[in-house]
Order: sequence, then C-alpha cells, then structure tokens
Amino acid sequence: MDSGLAVILGAVIALVSSAVIPWIRDALTEKRAERARRNRAIDKSIRDLTHALVARSYARPLTRMDQAALDIDARDLLTRFDLLLDGRHEPLSVAIDQAFQDAASDDTELRILARAITPLRLTGWRSGIYTSPDVYKRYMDQRADAEVRAASEA
Repeated sequence: MDSGLAVILGAVIALVSSAVIPWIRDALTEKRAERARRNRAIDKSIRDLTHALVARSYARPLTRMDQAALDIDARDLLTRFDLLLDGRHEPLSVAIDQAFQDAASDDTELRILARAITPLRLTGWRSGIYTSPDVYKRYMDQRADAEVRAASEA
C-alpha cells in the first residue's frame, strides 16, 4: 500500500508540475500582458483627448460644419476613453466633457482654463494624485472662479 500511494503521489506531482503550473504561469502572463495593453490604450486616449482639447480651444472662427466636426471628434474620443475605463469614472468624464464645451466657448478665460488645466488634471488622475471626483471638483471650482473673474471684468 505504501508503494502504491507513492506511485499515485508521484503521478500527481508530475501532473501538477507538467500541466497545472505552466497553465497558471501562462494565465498570469496573459493577464499581465492584457493589463499592459489596456494601460497603453488609456495613455494614448489621454494624449488624444488632450490634443483634441487644445486644438479645439485655438480653433477660431468656427463655421457650423467645423463645430460639428469638432463635436463629433470630441464625442468619439470621450466615448473611447469611457469604454476603456468601463464607465467607472463618470465624474472624470463629465469634467472632460465640460472642458471640451469650454474649449469651444467664446469666453477666452474658459478656453484658456480648458487647455491649461485639463491636461494637468488628466495626468494627475492617471498617476494617482487625483481621484475622479477630485478632478471634477477642481475643474468645476476653477471654472466657477474663471466665470466670476470674467463677470467682474465685464
């Protein structure tokens, strides 16, 4: 019985080392590679959003067709970004959407705010400095300050 148990134990050890361990290693490697691909896609999406936002803030004057094209591009970029984040960062998306609206505004203060602050907040969020609600609150607070300044200057 002892030798039979040893044979069975040996077979189990051989099976685990030849089949199960490589399968686990491959699964972990695949998961790591997928996470790296997703991170690169998020980074690219942030760069694309930033580029489109800054370009939009400088585009003047806008015809209706130009405005429509910029709106379509912005919606497409924002949708891709939201999909990458699985919809888990709604406050961040709302702040970016507001920044895109501000970048197209006739108000110079809001255009400057959108192109100057949004890239900093996005990279701060990406590096973990800000949470999604932090980005939203900070952008909206700075936006309100810009509106007050513009109103007092008028």
